[in-house]
Amino acid sequence: MKKFVLIGLIFLLAVLAGGCASYSTKFVNTAQIDNSKLVKDTGNDISVVAFPILTEKDSKKYFDENLIGEKVLAVYMSILNNTSEEIKFVSSNLSVQSDNKKLTFSSSPLATEDVYKYIKRSYAGKSVFWMSFTYFVGAPISAAHTKSVNNKIEKDLQAKMLKFGNIKSKESTQGFLWFRLSDDLMSEQNAKLVLRLIFEQNNGVLVGKDLLFPVPTVD
Repeated sequence: MKKFVLIGLIFLLAVLAGGCASYSTKFVNTAQIDNSKLVKDTGNDISVVAFPILTEKDSKKYFDENLIGEKVLAVYMSILNNTSEEIKFVSSNLSVQSDNKKLTFSSSPLATEDVYKYIKRSYAGKSVFWMSFTYFVGAPISAAHTKSVNNKIEKDLQAKMLKFGNIKSKESTQGFLWFRLSDDLMSEQNAKLVLRLIFEQNNGVLVGKDLLFPVPTVD
């Protein structure tokens, strides 16, 4: 009898695992990305390589979700300080703007909490299904699993986020930042975006960089 109960529980867990929430992504390695997808500015001894996520396929690859459909732009950046001194890089000195002067648009980086709400997995649908299917046994298991997956998503976003602060000489920083896009911008044909960064040197001199790339399109 115990053997049959054990087999039944194993079967139940296997079925639940197949129907529960999941999250699978990859980290960026710019050396493995098609060079045509990268935007670079290496002037003034400060190198910036940007990888804007412009397709649904890439969005699902790195976030397991179509953020473009939610009008959220993700940009991976790798910044190398080749100067002889430390430079300052703060969030207020970074934005995404429209290249079209007739279209007023500017977006500052989103917090990971704002991005998380578009990626987090829902408890309701799967838990209700499994409650009806397994007579109250499956729902708690499904809910616990979904909570675990959502914790994984939060940690993944925090790990992937670009960290602001001082960048020492010959050191680098890299990670993702996310920006909210407007309906007007998304609907404009052949629209371009400008990723605008400003670095501050110890002597107070500001070094600005503008990286141009297309507005992402919804597949």
